[in-house]
Amino acid sequence: MRKALLCAAGLAVVALAFAPLGCSSAVTGTQFQVTPASLNFGEVIPSERLEISFFAGVEDQRWDITGAPAWLRVSPSSGTGNATVTVEPIRQNLHPDTYSTSLQIQGSADLVNIPVTMKVQ
Repeated sequence: MRKALLCAAGLAVVALAFAPLGCSSAVTGTQFQVTPASLNFGEVIPSERLEISFFAGVEDQRWDITGAPAWLRVSPSSGTGNATVTVEPIRQNLHPDTYSTSLQIQGSADLVNIPVTMKVQ
């Protein structure tokens, strides 16, 4: 989801791009940003993608994702530079409830937390 506010000649123009149900805006550290800022799988969303984007000059930095419980598959869970990470909830054999966790994405100088929620009926 991107938000932009542009001002020209005293006029304000707002441009919005709508994101899928489980998405929100980016979380930004000093060397990279992660989009979306949180994941909400609800009851039926099968997977979501996290975009890890490093800023100019630090594109070759290593990152690792930790904190994934057994009900969440993260692939890949580590890498170098910009990446797309697939996150999939595993609902089989879980009792009906709302499940929450936070994925930690660690770069060389940053730690970004991504809240994750899913519901099992």
